[in-house]
Amino acid sequence: MLEDYERDIGEKDETHLNEILDLHDLSRDPPAGTPEQFRARSLLNIENRCLHHHVFDENNSRGLLEAAGLDVEILNFISPFHIVMLAHSSQKIAPSA
Repeated sequence: MLEDYERDIGEKDETHLNEILDLHDLSRDPPAGTPEQFRARSLLNIENRCLHHHVFDENNSRGLLEAAGLDVEILNFISPFHIVMLAHSSQKIAPSA
């Protein structure tokens, strides 16, 4: 994810498209339709924003916060699929006048 950010990869990028088409569980996404319909919908992702290009887990989520300069204090899971973290900045912020 950080590499995509550093390379300024936009939403039109189709680098992960074949992986998504191969691994998407159509049985859990009835509106996607057939594999052909899903492919057609996916090719229009910039219009319908149905695809997620990255999967988040506790390791890469922590890494993203740490890359942003935050210290992760607590990491917890909430069913069915939430990752919750409490983080803070170690930088001191001067009070505004």
